[in-house]
Amino acid sequence: SSPTDPPTASPTTASPTNQPTLSPTNSPTSSPTDPPTPSPTVPPTSSPTSQYPPLVYDYDNTCGEVPPDGVCTGSPPLQQCQGDCDGNGDCAQGLYCFQRGISQTSVPFCSGTPPEPLVGDNDKDYCTIPPLPPPGYLAYVYDDSGTAFSNYDKTPPLLECEGDCDGDTDCAGDLKCYQRAGLEAVPGCL
Repeated sequence: SSPTDPPTASPTTASPTNQPTLSPTNSPTSSPTDPPTPSPTVPPTSSPTSQYPPLVYDYDNTCGEVPPDGVCTGSPPLQQCQGDCDGNGDCAQGLYCFQRGISQTSVPFCSGTPPEPLVGDNDKDYCTIPPLPPPGYLAYVYDDSGTAFSNYDKTPPLLECEGDCDGDTDCAGDLKCYQRAGLEAVPGCL
């Protein structure tokens, strides 16, 4: 097949044809075709925001020493990102006491920097969301009943060994929801 029109010596502004061009033009364009994008309309924030609650030190189990804010205001059970906790029993249901090392400043699932420890005291520890167990271990990551407690912001489909499912539609792929009685073992999960 041959083109319907012979090639021209200079480019045209006519509508494109269905046929490919026989040869590229020899001269480059004199200016870009698209103008640069405009400057951002909103300046960046001076400090980033966090989706997690800030660390709050408002409890000392002895209250013999006053926390940095001047009063011993909290009492167990401590909520997410509250401290000082000495064990999981000081934390609300579903949370655990994250024991920080002396030089460790961050606490998982919490924002901000912990206050300096009291003189002569170890670093303060905070209640937070426990880490997910490794694959193959039971993990309570979802509950739609409103009566139980789950710290993980997860919705179906649930993966293998994750719960609480109410039916097969809550499970990913071909997984089935195993309805157990009490603390009965779940086949294939630890």
